[in-house]
Amino acid sequence: IAEASRALHGHAAVLQAAPPRQAAARGRDKVTHLAERLFLAMANGTSRRRQRLENSAAILAAVNPEAVLERGYAIVTTDGGRVVRSPDDVKPGDKLTARVRRGAITCEVV
Repeated sequence: IAEASRALHGHAAVLQAAPPRQAAARGRDKVTHLAERLFLAMANGTSRRRQRLENSAAILAAVNPEAVLERGYAIVTTDGGRVVRSPDDVKPGDKLTARVRRGAITCEVV
C-alpha cells in the first residue's frame, strides 16, 4: 500500500509539471491504475484483518468461562476468591461459592 501510494504521488507530481498532452494522458492513466491498485490493496488488507478478528473472536468464545457454565458446570471459589481446583484446596468448615449459569450458590465444606 505504501509503495503504491508513493508511486501515485510521484505520478501526480509529474502531471503538475504541465507535460505535453500525450504524456499527461499517460500520466493520468497511470495515476488511475495506481489508485485502483491502492484501493484493492486497502480492501484486501481490511478483509484479511476482519477475518483475523473474527477468528480471534471465535477462539475467545470457545475458551470463555461463561460458555462452560452454559454447559452445566460450576466455577467454585473460596471466600478469598481463589478457584478450587482440588479437594486438597479446602478443609471442612470452609465457605465456598459455586457460580452456575444463572447465579451463585453458597456452600460449606463438610
